[in-house]
Order: sequence, then structure tokens, then C-alpha cells
Amino acid sequence: MRTTRKLSLTQAGEQLYRTVESGFDALDSGLSTLAYYRNTPSGTVRINASQHAIDKVLLPKLSVFKQRYPDIRLELISESRFVDIIAERFDAGVRLGPEVGGGMVAVRISPDMEMVVVGTPEHFRRYGFPQTPADLVVHPCIAYQFWRRDYLCLGTQSGR
Repeated sequence: MRTTRKLSLTQAGEQLYRTVESGFDALDSGLSTLAYYRNTPSGTVRINASQHAIDKVLLPKLSVFKQRYPDIRLELISESRFVDIIAERFDAGVRLGPEVGGGMVAVRISPDMEMVVVGTPEHFRRYGFPQTPADLVVHPCIAYQFWRRDYLCLGTQSGR
């Protein structure tokens, strides 16, 4: 019955309301759940990085990240090779250096890292003191490829 002052359901309207009420409740509950997922990041994020990047860059930040995003599961995969992030289905990669794969966007997540060269005075008299990582190519050391073209000296070939 409808008047200008009152609205009430007819008998057929009441029957329809009772029939669909639980459906509307379920729909409302489903929409609330969707809103939660839209507003709360969740799921798995796969990140590829060198062990050094994991230890020095990522791990110090993880406790704050996990507090802020408890529903996100992080998979940190440590590899020393240059990985094609897209082809190997990673969500992100951490690189220590300037090179980034094609189609990738680089975002700085840490300040520059400093490295030092250590050797005996005799070694530096004989081979000179390197000014850039590329200068280490002429030094008789165990070469670790770094940034795909520069080298980090880990020790001399004689083990010293």
C-alpha cells in the first residue's frame, strides 16, 4: 500500500522479500570481501636478487614491510646470474649496478654502496692501485663478474 505518508509491502512483496533476502545478504557479504582484498594487498611476490642484495638491501627492510603488509608472502630467490625477470616469472629483481633488462624500469631502493680494494703494498707496487673496478682486469686476482662487466677482486691467484 502506498500513500504520500506511508509505504508498505504488499503480501506478494513480503513473500518476494523473504525469498531474496538471504541472496542480498550473501551479495553484500561478497562485496565486502572484495572491498577488503581491494584495500588490503595480499598474495605472493617473487623477487630475484643476489645473496649480497638480499642480505644488505632487502633483509633490513623486511620487518617493516611484513608489519605493513602481513598478507603478502615474499619469495626471495638468490641467484648470481643475470636473470630475465619476465621470462622466469618474477615480480621484481634487485640489481646492484646500472644494468637493467630490456623493458624494465629501475627504481633506486638503497643508497650507493661503497667497495674497497685490499691488497699488500707489494701487490700495488707491482700492478698499480686501481682507480675503477675495470682496472682490476690487469690484476692477478680471482675475478667475480660484477654488473656484467666490472670485476670485484676476491683474492690473488696464489691464495693471498
